[in-house]
Amino acid sequence: MRKTIKLGLLGAVASAILALPVAASAQTSSSNEFLSTTPQTTVIRQLHNLGTVYLHPGASGPVEQYLPASFKYDVQSIEITGPLSQFVHAQITNFGSKILFSSDGAKTTVTVTITNSTGSWGYYTVIVQPVG
Repeated sequence: MRKTIKLGLLGAVASAILALPVAASAQTSSSNEFLSTTPQTTVIRQLHNLGTVYLHPGASGPVEQYLPASFKYDVQSIEITGPLSQFVHAQITNFGSKILFSSDGAKTTVTVTITNSTGSWGYYTVIVQPVG
């Protein structure tokens, strides 16, 4: 008989706990509260093609270019992606107004993506190929 009482008490407690969310949701002032949410804005940053850079390992030195106005003095990150990307290097020079590209000699094509503080980003295509 003790087991039946304990199970009966546990059942009553469980029913009371399960009824709490239903009772709480019934206390809302209107059904429109759940529908009135703040509209969300999705911002899509446009990807800008900043140009193509040709590197010739062994035949010439690095290539330096001026940054576009939206990136000048405001490059927050540089990312190099593509096959053999570890052999291509990019760095900001001239106090933030230029970008310098160089290669260790592997024939490849990579993308160098730069991002500024406003979240805008652009990319250079870097083609490394021997002369001739």
